[in-house]
Amino acid sequence: MAAMVVSIGCGLRLLLIVVAVAIFSVIAFIVITMGVERIVMAIETNGARMAIATVVSGIVAAGRQSVGLRP
Repeated sequence: MAAMVVSIGCGLRLLLIVVAVAIFSVIAFIVITMGVERIVMAIETNGARMAIATVVSGIVAAGRQSVGLRP
């Protein structure tokens, strides 16, 4: 794959973009998996009420993290 990318021209930039997208995808997959595990564990331990609280707290935490990205 690397040889094909280099033969296109401006291959280093394209390769860096592909690597960045791959890393971002892996991190997003891990974060989503951990969130689903938290919800499943909450349902198993305390029922639906705790699962709803877990989902809401996750949304609130994600909202706090994204505030810094706004201009």
